[in-house]
Amino acid sequence: MISQNFTTNINKIDFDLKQRFDKVTISEKPIFNKFYLEIISEAKFSLEKNKKCSAVSKVLVEKKFLQRDSINWSYSINPNDSNSQYIDRTSNIQNFAEDVYNTISKKQLSNEYLDFIQRDSIIIKESLDFDLAPELTSEEIILKVLEKWEVNLVSVESKIEEGNNTDLNLIIIHEGLRLSQKFNLEDDLMNFSFVNWVNFGDNNININYKF
Repeated sequence: MISQNFTTNINKIDFDLKQRFDKVTISEKPIFNKFYLEIISEAKFSLEKNKKCSAVSKVLVEKKFLQRDSINWSYSINPNDSNSQYIDRTSNIQNFAEDVYNTISKKQLSNEYLDFIQRDSIIIKESLDFDLAPELTSEEIILKVLEKWEVNLVSVESKIEEGNNTDLNLIIIHEGLRLSQKFNLEDDLMNFSFVNWVNFGDNNININYKF
């Protein structure tokens, strides 16, 4: 019999993972007379400066552990290998999705898999092909980074920072961002020497930069 706590936890895990990953699939998987849920999550990451990688997380959770707040789970260190080693972890239901996300963002995977995803990564020059478009302004470069991470813009406004005639605040209203988009945006934007800081609000991004 499925408990209310089990259903609540599954719904929370699904919601939280979808805030961090582009695609999440949860399915049942029997292993040696035990019943597990296999959670496969996919997202794009910046694991190295100016490289955009597509990576997959593969997690197993025995169903009985999903009826409590402390969850025992394990993840594959190489999702491409069906015989991959699995690493055991324990997380509170509140931080489960973040811990799963960190297995990729903090490179807690096999060297073989890290080599694979970085070999197939899209290399983004800091110049964003400036040699082909040297006339791009700092604001246009920032907007290209937002386009790279598929931010749906509502409006863009530039304001000179009060008391500073060299810095601008770029205020961007958007339709919503996943946490993974925020992490990747901040990582990419802060690679540019002209960007001072990036701040995320509920439906806006404030980027301070030199012009």
